[in-house]
Parts: sequence; C-alpha cells; structure tokens
Amino acid sequence: MRSLVVLGLFGILLVGAIGSIIPAMGQTLPFIADYVVINEVEINPAGDDYKTISEWVELYNPTAGPVHIGDWKIVSNNALKQTLTIPPGTIIDSRHYMTFSHERGWFKDVGAIIQLFNEKGEQVDQTAEITDTQNDFLTWQRKYD
Repeated sequence: MRSLVVLGLFGILLVGAIGSIIPAMGQTLPFIADYVVINEVEINPAGDDYKTISEWVELYNPTAGPVHIGDWKIVSNNALKQTLTIPPGTIIDSRHYMTFSHERGWFKDVGAIIQLFNEKGEQVDQTAEITDTQNDFLTWQRKYD
C-alpha cells in the first residue's frame, strides 16, 4: 500500500514537471509562418531619434527556402509615411534574420504601426500598434531571438 502511495505521488510530480517543461520547450520552437514577417522593431532607442539613424526593423524568414525581398517596402504610419525600399537583389535565407534602418525619426513613439509590402505592393505583414515612450533599448518582438 505504501509503495502505491509513493508511486502515485511520483506520478503526480512527474506529470507536474512535464507540464511545466512543455511551455518552456514551446517558447524555443521556431516561429511558424509561410512568409517573411516583421519580427522585431525598435521605435524609440536611447538617445535623440532625430539626431542619429537608430530606429530599426528586423525581418525574419521562417520558410524552408530563401526569399527574394528586393523592392519590398517597410512603411511607417507617421505623418510623412516614411518608406524604406529594400535594395534589389536582397535575399533572406531560410530561418535567417535581416535588420534595416532608414531615416532619423522613421517611427513615431506613440501608436506606431509598421507594415511590410512585397514588390507587387501587397501587404505581407503588419505589427500591432506599438507605443514606446521610455527612450530605452526595449523592443517590440514577435519571437525572441
């Protein structure tokens, strides 16, 4: 009887341990999508955004092959709708990241939305509305890398 109780407690502990391990393992699984996505954005880095080019966007290719992103556009929703056109011939390899900077003050710090358009002008991805008024090194991230 005593061994059944011990086995029962061991089983409960084992199930509890496995349950707590699964979410951690899930966080390390690769991002699942079949298109290039906006993975990370820094809209308000430390310092004056209008003195240096320091804001950036990171794209990620979660697909099984390289993707040609030449002539794609990264667009901000600020008053000037500043747009970066990615140079022709640019390729993101499978499961790789690529970071882009554009102009000073590329993004607004409150209510920023960043959009990604392919060479045909079709919207491929868009961030949620982002606000960052802290002037620090915190970023919006889809998948931690």
